[in-house]
Amino acid sequence: MRRIGETIEERDDFIFYHKGETAGQKGVGFLIKKHLKPNIKEFIGISERIAAVLINVPHYKKDWMIIQVY
Repeated sequence: MRRIGETIEERDDFIFYHKGETAGQKGVGFLIKKHLKPNIKEFIGISERIAAVLINVPHYKKDWMIIQVY
């Protein structure tokens, strides 16, 4: 589910997940290799300065939550 101010763009070899409501200001995001797309469980845009991604990492028992703070 995508919320207001969140964008998901697929480029050549990457997926760009971004959260930011003011164009050209603030915002946080993740640039993730496209081959990891099946492992992405959720992108969580908390605010223009905080976002998280929940990812299943092969060979680990638990998912990883990576948090980006600006």
